[in-house]
Amino acid sequence: MVAPKRALDDAPDPDSNGKKPHSGTTVNREICCVVVRNLPKSYNNHKIKRFFQQCGEIRCVDTILVKEEASKVARIEFASYNEVLAALTMSFKKVGTREIVVEAMHGCTLWVTNFPPTYAGREVRRLFEDLGLQCLSVRMPSLRYNAGRRFAYIDLPSSESAAAAVHALHGKELDGYKLVVKLSDPVNRVPRSDAGTKEKREILIRGLDFVKVTLENLQGLVEPFGEIEKLVLPLNNNSGDGQNRGFAFVTYKDAAAAEAALSLHDTVFEDRRLTVVKADQKPYLERQKVKQILFSRKPQPNILGLFPLPDTLSKEYIRRLVKEKAHFLDDNELEDILLVSDQEGALLIFREEKTAAKVALALNMSTHGKDILHCGDVRSLMQHSRHLEPASSTVKSGESSSHIEPSDATKKMTNDDFRRILLHR
Repeated sequence: MVAPKRALDDAPDPDSNGKKPHSGTTVNREICCVVVRNLPKSYNNHKIKRFFQQCGEIRCVDTILVKEEASKVARIEFASYNEVLAALTMSFKKVGTREIVVEAMHGCTLWVTNFPPTYAGREVRRLFEDLGLQCLSVRMPSLRYNAGRRFAYIDLPSSESAAAAVHALHGKELDGYKLVVKLSDPVNRVPRSDAGTKEKREILIRGLDFVKVTLENLQGLVEPFGEIEKLVLPLNNNSGDGQNRGFAFVTYKDAAAAEAALSLHDTVFEDRRLTVVKADQKPYLERQKVKQILFSRKPQPNILGLFPLPDTLSKEYIRRLVKEKAHFLDDNELEDILLVSDQEGALLIFREEKTAAKVALALNMSTHGKDILHCGDVRSLMQHSRHLEPASSTVKSGESSSHIEPSDATKKMTNDDFRRILLHR
């Protein structure tokens, strides 16, 4: 039985934030990490870094306390594998009164996906804690460029713990989602689901007849141009009689076939004239929508800006957060959520202006973990972004934004502010 959902006033723990990649060549984390055991429990991250600094550049240190042994276990991530080899020579050295053991981190990292979309790092961590397992780190991806990403990398202190977690959690159902938990295998990574779009092998067909077009006759239309990798004809679940939604995506094995299939544009199929174009990346299309809203000169009283939010939070998590703060909100009143990671926030699009104003009152100056949330019109989100530090800042996306100088956008909104939202002013 799935445990009841916790309130969202607790933000995801800091280690759930996707760490920014180091500039330069991409390095495989799993071969650049060591596990250090039997450290004195008084040793903090700074002391551990200082002890191992002679081995090379240290990217990150994570620790857990092993209460039974009154000691700490640490995960240390270096910049290269050569530095890992240097760190291994530190095994059996004395740290205080303890003799430490340093091991390469093999078979300790799990790849977890298909957990409920409302989950953030803390909920993922809790899955392992409920098994009595301690996580050295929980890494969630940044959703800055793709809001649909939903996976996590979990580092456990031993390969035995990792194997036990896979056995207990893989295939487990959570809120209707079947959990996928596997040992991370950098050599055999799963191909990206948007590879066809990125490689220009995918086309979008619009203008399909809702009733006459089926997967079978559509396949007959597009197959002559080349071998098909995937054909998707979304159905209208509200119709009740299996009608399609008037468009389809076709992914070919090679880009030349997709190019040839563009000749279907402006042809007639099942008495309807088709529009056929190369499929664009969904994150790009969503980003264009965000830009239109941010730079529109027209009043948009049904749209709110909510900030600050870490860029690892999903739309579903934010929707759940909004509903917990604004109890009166019905599901269909919040039409869409757009992530605006550049501004450390999100856009909330409501069906009606009056609903937006009520939600702004409920959310503004409420708390989310260590942060105070601000909720106002689109302009307030834009003003907030001007006071953010540059992207090169070492401040993590999930940390409190207390370093930001207060501005008009981050002050508590007055009744006049909400009146302007309602009256389009």
